[in-house]
Formats: sequence, structure tokens, C-alpha cells
Amino acid sequence: MKSRKVSVRALSERLGVPYRTLQNYLTGQTRLPAATFLSACNALGLDQHFVMTNSFELSGPDMYDAVLTVLNNVLPLIDAPSVEADVKPRLTNKSDSAHKQVAATVLAIKLSKAYDKYRRDTWKKEVAPSEPRRAGR
Repeated sequence: MKSRKVSVRALSERLGVPYRTLQNYLTGQTRLPAATFLSACNALGLDQHFVMTNSFELSGPDMYDAVLTVLNNVLPLIDAPSVEADVKPRLTNKSDSAHKQVAATVLAIKLSKAYDKYRRDTWKKEVAPSEPRRAGR
């Protein structure tokens, strides 16, 4: 909430949950209902899976489709010889769609891993308190 610059009061109003009730959920004094959790994630723009598992993974097909679209639109001349090899796609005079598909696969895998690491590292920085919180703060 802090990184999103949303106060407990503002979130309680967005969710239609009394302020004190939301405080009790956040401090663990009362169990957080799943519906409220999902609504809070949506209101804060957070991925529910990431909040629960501290892992953000785009689905392989979605990442592949996005990368292939970019490659088709921006880099029409890609050469990636092998999915198995640690390749770096490079511009060539070839416009073979098979090469684009291989490059899309390689890039999708690498981007997914890099983005997952970025989200984990960023999430830890955003939510890790620098000092213990005291009541009344």
C-alpha cells in the first residue's frame, strides 16, 4: 500500500469495508476474507498470485505471443539458430518465420525469468519494513 501511495482509509473506502475492520485484517487480528483480499489486490493493482507466492510468472504462451508480435513488427530480420543453445538473436538478411519463432521462444524464456527475478527483488524492497512498526504509527 505504501508503494502505491494508498492509505488504509482510502483503501477501506474503495473496498466498502469499515476502516477499523480493514486495520484488523492488516494487523492479523481478524482473518482476511478471500473476497476482500481479491478486491484489495484489484484496487491496488497487484497480482493475487504474486502476493500469495512472491513469484510472478507470465504464462509461457502469453509471453511467447507478445515477443513474437514485437519481433514481427519491429525486427523482421532475426536469426536464432537453436533453442537449445544460449543464443543472442541478431539481425540478418533472412526473414524466415521459423527463425522468428525460435527467437521468440528464446526471448520469452529469458524475459520471463528476468522479469520474475525483477518482481521478486522489487517486491522485497517495497514491502520489507526498515524498522518494526509500533502501534499508533
